Amino acid sequence: MLVLERRPNVFELLGRGLTVTVLRNPDTDDRIAGIAGIEALRWRASHWAVAARLKGDQSNQGRQVLLAAHRVHLYRVRLYSIARPSPPSGRARP
Repeated sequence: MLVLERRPNVFELLGRGLTVTVLRNPDTDDRIAGIAGIEALRWRASHWAVAARLKGDQSNQGRQVLLAAHRVHLYRVRLYSIARPSPPSGRARP
């Protein structure tokens, strides 16, 4: 497997037979992370082009990228992070 960070929060994944799960280190900050979008890339007319955009049911609702074992895949993955919602007043977080 090969992972390239093209720019902040944009990665390209190349490989097969692997599941990549997106998590954020809770010791870093109190934010939530996930996958904003996944694009399957193909070589077309001397450049990489978007062949398909994967939907939520293909990414475990924005948590995982599955690279099936039957062939090599190249995906562009955009990540996001947002502030964790504050608990209702009067309640502490567990």
